[in-house]
Amino acid sequence: NYLVSGEFVLISTNVGETFFLGNNIEANGIQSWNKDFKLFKEAVEGMAPAEEYDFWLKKTFESYKGNYYPFLLLTLKKIAFFLGCWDIPNNISLQASESFSRLLAFPMFQYSFFGPLGLTGMVIMCLLFFKIRNLLPVILYLSYFISVLPLMIHGRFRLAVMPYLIIYSGFFLDFLFSTIKLK
Repeated sequence: NYLVSGEFVLISTNVGETFFLGNNIEANGIQSWNKDFKLFKEAVEGMAPAEEYDFWLKKTFESYKGNYYPFLLLTLKKIAFFLGCWDIPNNISLQASESFSRLLAFPMFQYSFFGPLGLTGMVIMCLLFFKIRNLLPVILYLSYFISVLPLMIHGRFRLAVMPYLIIYSGFFLDFLFSTIKLK
């Protein structure tokens, strides 16, 4: 980032723009273009990255005109998109890819299988087997979840949490079968 912008930028030089697109009053949580986006994009040309970030943040919150109830609803919608069992395409559609690979169409290789099982496993692990070492994957999952929430939600963003969900899915299935076996 320093080489591109000449300034130290912690994450990305377009984080402000992405925040605006994912959170302005017209945003739908997935992918939407605000009617003023092109005008704003022209306004930021030549600005330093820090100034551009401030500009986009300001424009995002100005769009709500003091009424942040829609922002809360949008955030809840994005939580549902992230945790939901459907794939939200961005540049590659899972559904289109499934037509080329029967393996991808198999439910056990999809978020819709590992998501609910993994999250259930995470909750059971934390409630029944509480140990600090068990919390690290949960903390990593939650940190990632919180870090993508301010963006637009796409299926590809969930790829980073799949390893945790697969592990916790295995834990949940083992716990479930062990519990059934004991009865």
